Amino acid sequence: MMNQRSLWRSFLWIVLALSAGGYAIACGSDDGDLPGQKVYVSLGDSVAAGNGASDARSTGFAAVLAQRRAVELQNFAAAGATTSDVIERQLDRALRTIEEGDVAFVTISAGGNDFAGLIPNASCVEDPLPASCPIDETLLGVEANLREILARIRKADADVLVLLLGYP
Repeated sequence: MMNQRSLWRSFLWIVLALSAGGYAIACGSDDGDLPGQKVYVSLGDSVAAGNGASDARSTGFAAVLAQRRAVELQNFAAAGATTSDVIERQLDRALRTIEEGDVAFVTISAGGNDFAGLIPNASCVEDPLPASCPIDETLLGVEANLREILARIRKADADVLVLLLGYP
C-alpha cells in the first residue's frame, strides 16, 4: 500500500494536471458555438453550484463558462456534495442528458467535502498525521468514486470531454 505522502503527491499531481486542462477550456478563445454540441453538464459541490458567486445563475464559474462557450448549462451540482453524493444524487440525471447527445463537455468539482469530513477528527490536524486519521481510506474512496463517475460517463458517451477541476 502506498504511504500517505505518496498518496497525497499522486492526488495533487492528478488534480493539478486535470485542472490545467479545465483552465485551458475556461480561458480559451471566445469563438462562439461548439459545432453540434449545445450542452455543458456540471457535476459536483458548492464550487460547481456557484455558492459564493454574487449570482450563482450568472456569475458562478459554470454559468460563466457556459456563457463564454455559448452552450446551455445543465448544472446538477449541490452545495455540500461529496463524491458519493455525485454518484447517488447527480449522476443518473447527468447521464440521461449525456445519452441524449449534443453534450460539449462535462466538469466535475468534487472531493473537497470528502476531505472536509475529516476535520472533526482531531487526529487529522496533527503533524505528522497519525495512523488514527483515515486519510488513506478517504483518498482511496475519492479515487474509487471518481473512477466510477468517469466510467459511467464514458459508458454513456466515450468521446465527451470530461474535466476534473481542482480546488484553488
